[in-house]
Amino acid sequence: MSESVHGLTTEEAELVQHLATGKSHEETARLMNISSRTIKRWLTRPHVAESLLAVKQDVATHVREQIKALSTKAIQALEDSLALEDSPSVRLKAAQLVLDRVAPEQVQSDQPLQGQEGPISKRLLQYLTNEELAQIEHLATLAEQRAQQAEQDRETLERKRM
Repeated sequence: MSESVHGLTTEEAELVQHLATGKSHEETARLMNISSRTIKRWLTRPHVAESLLAVKQDVATHVREQIKALSTKAIQALEDSLALEDSPSVRLKAAQLVLDRVAPEQVQSDQPLQGQEGPISKRLLQYLTNEELAQIEHLATLAEQRAQQAEQDRETLERKRM
């Protein structure tokens, strides 16, 4: 029997790592030079199943934290594109991205974000900070201002053509 690592044998720990990172039973069996039946048998062991669940939860938590950290940067990049970009086409594209993906319910209903099912569901709202919610509302306001400016620019251009 192999040396124990946190209550798991070395082989069991390797199995947990492979499966927790998304490898299939077949791929894991090939990498570890064991059969799929062995994997299924090991997964019936409570300590292996519990360890796999714990590692998967840790991976999911880590991914959520990374997404949350990146979302703040992504929102800032969109805000910068809306506020600082000289190119109207780039500003329009950034505004469309915000309107299409971040707050379609708000655009359609002129109501604040309510957390209905959709791009920002009630389930996801709990993971946003107050600062992030404020940034989303701020971006929607900027996009609305850009839309009004674009409409005014179109009207001015049409008047000049006449």
